[in-house]
Amino acid sequence: VWGFMHPFFAPGGAYGECWWSLDAALAVDGYKWIDYSCEEDIVNNLLETMESDGRVKLYGIDGFGHIPSVKEPIASIPRFYDTCFTAAKRRNDKAFSEKVYKLLSENLSWWFEKRQDKETSLISAVFEETFRPNIETVSMEYFPMDTNMQIVSGCFSASALADVLNIPEETVERILELT
Repeated sequence: VWGFMHPFFAPGGAYGECWWSLDAALAVDGYKWIDYSCEEDIVNNLLETMESDGRVKLYGIDGFGHIPSVKEPIASIPRFYDTCFTAAKRRNDKAFSEKVYKLLSENLSWWFEKRQDKETSLISAVFEETFRPNIETVSMEYFPMDTNMQIVSGCFSASALADVLNIPEETVERILELT
């Protein structure tokens, strides 16, 4: 469905069968105790649908014509950082950890390029890139604490994985500089 080739969790109801990256991550956090394969499924699904610039879409359709105030491509609050990193730590599987590192590091690069204020280094958020009801229509207008904390969490997770994977320090230097 909309690029997700592996099983996933959909919010259902009026949202239909479409996937949302936030809802999927939250569901995996609970369901993994019944079936650990859902951890690999979410990582593979997000990697396979991630845009070439590193953006992980808010949801499968990726169009916001029904919400005219949204003026630019958006993501979702990146709650999947915690879900995927926890899975990598628990599994202790190098190939899986490499996938999680790729997902996190490329997505973090998108946030730093598209949403970071150069003066303050804070991350801005548009629409559902934060939990706060958000009417901001373009980035650099609102810098929510929840989104910034998820980015910090993602930086920690990516740098911890880089250490475990013996990725050279200069490869992760940009991420570490921005935290």
